[in-house]
Amino acid sequence: MQNVYVPEYLKKSLVMIQAAFPDGVTKEQYFSLLYLLYDYMCDENLAIVMSYFAGEKIATVTNDIWGIKQRTIESSCLSDTKDRLLKSGFASWLKDI
Repeated sequence: MQNVYVPEYLKKSLVMIQAAFPDGVTKEQYFSLLYLLYDYMCDENLAIVMSYFAGEKIATVTNDIWGIKQRTIESSCLSDTKDRLLKSGFASWLKDI
């Protein structure tokens, strides 16, 4: 894992994700988060937040982001991830971005 600095303007995003997944994520949940957040965050910001949260290198996360729309993700995992985000303030977060 590399040292990643999360700028102040991204901390709400990080807090929301950490609240939704307090015990970390599986690979499938990681990809479902990328898929669901992709439309709301620029690639760089999403890479910074997910790199910090998942403990992956920014370059790895960036490559995962670029391929996320071609990836098949189980609908049950997407639904679970979305539910977790909603319970963790996703609607409020959307208003702030």
